[in-house]
Amino acid sequence: MTAKPTAVAGQRFVAFLIDALLICAIIAVLWLLLVDKLPKDQVIGDAGFDIGDKRYAFTEDNSYKQTIWLLLSAIAAFVISVVVPSFKGSSPGRAVAGIRVVDGEGRPPGFGKSLVRWLLWIIDGIFFYAVGGIMVLATGRNQRLGDMATKTYTVKKELAGQPLGLDQPAGYAQPGGYGYDQPAYAQQGGGQAQGAGWHPDPHGQARLRYWDGSQWTEHTSA
Repeated sequence: MTAKPTAVAGQRFVAFLIDALLICAIIAVLWLLLVDKLPKDQVIGDAGFDIGDKRYAFTEDNSYKQTIWLLLSAIAAFVISVVVPSFKGSSPGRAVAGIRVVDGEGRPPGFGKSLVRWLLWIIDGIFFYAVGGIMVLATGRNQRLGDMATKTYTVKKELAGQPLGLDQPAGYAQPGGYGYDQPAYAQQGGGQAQGAGWHPDPHGQARLRYWDGSQWTEHTSA
């Protein structure tokens, strides 16, 4: 079996941490730019935070600023977590860690899959993201729930752009990809290809595929 391309759990943690810190930094900067800065002696109540001789708080007179802050913060998090990965397979954290999110063909996941992956952090993020972390370490293709639901994978950036063969049944070795070899296919009950020639397609489709004696090729009967 070829080296597993999804064995990048450490890089995934680094990427997650960098992206989270970046989002928090953007939220903090937006807050500092929009919040009202008032002398302490003019403030009634406990709202806001004291920094030096100023009280930083959103006042009732300028409550719209808080709405703008929340909206811009949400947009920043959405762009970094969903939009950029959808068409690049990357994010600032993934770029630093040297990994990409891809589909089985090695392409960026697209907006729909990227959105579903993000929404499923609701479950993967349970117990301070322990659920997602455990699944990445324990599953055969290092997938959290969001990955499984969208058939996406996180791989080293050098592997992005080429077929991975991970969407295929065990035993199918996609040409140029990172699927399973012929012996693994036989062990899974798929049968043994007896020498080079045409054999039932291990992909499960009603056609023949050519086995060249060492691997499945791209040549089919249909």
